[in-house]
Amino acid sequence: ADLAARIVPYLVDAGVVTLAGLSIANGRALHGDGGIDNLGGGILNEGSLTVRNCIIASNAAREEDGGNGFGGGIFTYGPLTILDSTIRGNEANYAGGGICTFHSEDVRIERCTISGNFAGIQGGGVNFHGRTGSLKNCTISGNRTAEKGTASALLHIVFESEVSDLTLTTC
Repeated sequence: ADLAARIVPYLVDAGVVTLAGLSIANGRALHGDGGIDNLGGGILNEGSLTVRNCIIASNAAREEDGGNGFGGGIFTYGPLTILDSTIRGNEANYAGGGICTFHSEDVRIERCTISGNFAGIQGGGVNFHGRTGSLKNCTISGNRTAEKGTASALLHIVFESEVSDLTLTTC
């Protein structure tokens, strides 16, 4: 897929990247080709990303132009570390209103607030479909899904024949 055609405020398509001290707001994920899902309203990570002391707010990954929305605030395929940040008021019509991971090898979220996010189907705050992950000293509150949705705060999803480990400490 031609990732240059995507509308995403921050696209990490390779390498090791750190975003620090930023506000990423009012972004919109839109692939634009009518057949691929809309991933990462604020950030789409396909490399190795660290987010430190950032606010990720009011971003959206919606169902439009033929694709479903995943990861209103952040969508990641790759390793992701989020430290001392706020993920709030983001929305995805499908999964991961705040954060959505997909087969990510290492996801670490520490001292963060994940609040007021919305997902239409599952994982209003966090939709974790990763291989290994941890949340430590985080507040996950006030997130929601649609009336028939699943897991307004956090969904840890593991499909048959997959292995996944998610550790929550003092959350």
